[in-house]
Amino acid sequence: RWVVQCARPSRDGETTMAQQQGMDQLNSITTALCRKCLDHNKHVQAAACGAVATLLSEAHDTLAPWTETVVQTLSQALKMYQRKNLRNLYDALQMLAENIGPSLEDARHAAALLPLMLQRWETANEADPELFHLLECITAVVIGLGQASKDFAAGIFSKCIAALTTMLQRRTQVERGEIPAEEYAIDVVICALDLISGVCEGLGTSIEPLVAQAPLRDIVL
Repeated sequence: RWVVQCARPSRDGETTMAQQQGMDQLNSITTALCRKCLDHNKHVQAAACGAVATLLSEAHDTLAPWTETVVQTLSQALKMYQRKNLRNLYDALQMLAENIGPSLEDARHAAALLPLMLQRWETANEADPELFHLLECITAVVIGLGQASKDFAAGIFSKCIAALTTMLQRRTQVERGEIPAEEYAIDVVICALDLISGVCEGLGTSIEPLVAQAPLRDIVL
């Protein structure tokens, strides 16, 4: 925490010696943690990823100069992490999206993160509790990316509508006694609606054409 406080710029914008030392130490810490996130040892991965999440929550936009480094690290982690460490990875991605600020709003960062996250959604089992954590993570990342996520908005929106339609059809089937009650997952409905809300928040008024074309009113009502 001391390092983070030292690294923050002064009100007059001048960089003091203590601030420069803080920035240098923050650079060393961030670089080392990101390197350890990609270690082949799963225990090291978990510890480093947790530390990155904590650092992001403490440092906020003080870590903006290292946005590219953190994004690329977490992107690589999305490719290599197995189930055991996914929760830690999703936590780190959420902390990145919620804390690092406007430096994340870049199409390059969206391209580095969202395709891999959507691929995990595509291959996930809808009964898997980890799916809900993934959808919560995608929601946070889409909001953090803002307009930079626009190239992926239509695909995300479409997947949410499909998930909602499927679940509401199943609810009707459950009510008719055609399928077991556990086939209807209310958590999927909640997460899909939250994600639609996140896309709307991230894109603002530019989302209006997608909303106009979607049968959201029929689904919600």
